[in-house]
Amino acid sequence: MSSTFRASVTVPCPGSKDNLVILVDTPWQVKWGLGNPANSGSCTLFVVGLDDSGNPMDDGINFLPLTLYPGGSVNWYWPPSGAAKIAAVCSSQCNGSGTAILEYDAPTA
Repeated sequence: MSSTFRASVTVPCPGSKDNLVILVDTPWQVKWGLGNPANSGSCTLFVVGLDDSGNPMDDGINFLPLTLYPGGSVNWYWPPSGAAKIAAVCSSQCNGSGTAILEYDAPTA
């Protein structure tokens, strides 16, 4: 039986592919996604599924990460089928004085 823990990660701002933060990289955990992701920072952040090469996953139509505005939250983030990792990145439009803080529930063994 698995349980969850509440995690909090400060994501560097402004964001780019070079400073995204890997949140989950264990295959059995990736498939379950993130519970109750919330942005408690002052900058918009994005949660995205990555393929084995670390590239953002395409949903077959266009690239649609989960967008969390400051104070925003959703019930669950499901990564695209076949995702190898889940990552978060701050908006590139955020200046260096802003913050993006992702809080989420993640499964544990």
